[in-house]
Amino acid sequence: MAAASAVVTKAVVSCRPGDLLRDVWSLMKERRLKNIPVLDQHSRPILESTLGEVEYEEDLLRGDVMCVGYH
Repeated sequence: MAAASAVVTKAVVSCRPGDLLRDVWSLMKERRLKNIPVLDQHSRPILESTLGEVEYEEDLLRGDVMCVGYH
């Protein structure tokens, strides 16, 4: 058996809410990452706080695509 430290990334790549999206995409492409954590000013993940906003925007977009609410 190997210790977890032997198989995990030592330097975690992350971004901040103010980072430019093109820079984050470039970093992800360069490092071949599928995901990247977004951290607040205290280096805590902020996904949970923004998840509700994303779900709301997704619902709005779905409504636009499905023409819900339009006459």
